Amino acid sequence: ETETIYQKSKTSFIAEDKLAKIESEAINLETCLRLGALIGNGSTLEVEKLAIYGRCLGIVLELLKDLQASLNLTVELEEKIRRGALTLAFLRGMEQSEALKKRVALLSGQPKITATEIRDAIDLMLQTDSLEYIKRIMRKNIEKAKTSLDRISINDKTKKLGFLIEAQI
Repeated sequence: ETETIYQKSKTSFIAEDKLAKIESEAINLETCLRLGALIGNGSTLEVEKLAIYGRCLGIVLELLKDLQASLNLTVELEEKIRRGALTLAFLRGMEQSEALKKRVALLSGQPKITATEIRDAIDLMLQTDSLEYIKRIMRKNIEKAKTSLDRISINDKTKKLGFLIEAQI
């Protein structure tokens, strides 16, 4: 059975491990843009720059998906807490908040977690810098994606890609 990040150590919650996992999941979009540039007869520079753009966009989209799960009062967040498959926001928050760490440890052993208990855990997470941390990572990747587009010829398609990445924040 696959060990989750939370299960690695009940006392150590490593947000950087989760971020590395998110970054590895972004490879799919990087590959798609690289292939698209190759099929479209892009230059070596265009292929590389569009691959960078794809990776950065993939990271931003994965972070948005992870963040949505962090703030979701539905069954999804309950299941993530019970299984120990925590979101980046929760892992980052647990590194900073002993109260959140204790709350999640308590909830993870319960067969059913109420909406109130989930809301309380989210409130504790929101008291940390988790959202700012994620926002900084997103902004860094948005800027890197925009910079990669600056190195290739500007046309309607690259303008649309620029708009797409900027619209994510």
